[in-house]
Amino acid sequence: MAVQKWRHYPEHGKFIIKTDHESLKYRLEQRINSSIQKKGAEKFLGLNYEFLYRSGKENVVVDALSRRDEGECLAISMVIPEWITEVLSSYEEDTAVKELIAAVLLDKKTYPNYECTRMGL
Repeated sequence: MAVQKWRHYPEHGKFIIKTDHESLKYRLEQRINSSIQKKGAEKFLGLNYEFLYRSGKENVVVDALSRRDEGECLAISMVIPEWITEVLSSYEEDTAVKELIAAVLLDKKTYPNYECTRMGL
């Protein structure tokens, strides 16, 4: 966001981005696979920059929001739309679907266009 906001300053020379994210060192060597990566790469087009990695202990001037307290517990949750739950419960009542699922689980080649997953439930 800083590069986007003050773009007129780094356009005139090389600048260094100091980070504690080691994976950013390899940013220019990575294949872009998602739209988020594409948007991020577009913001740096035409700029002369370098990522400088420093481990968290050495990188004293870091964003306080990127650090967590030792005793903090993070919640893990997953949003499951109600319609998915309804579809899955309807499978239990439908004998044709039960037979299809059993056949796909036994031999995937029987129905190559079908796949069984549990969706984390």
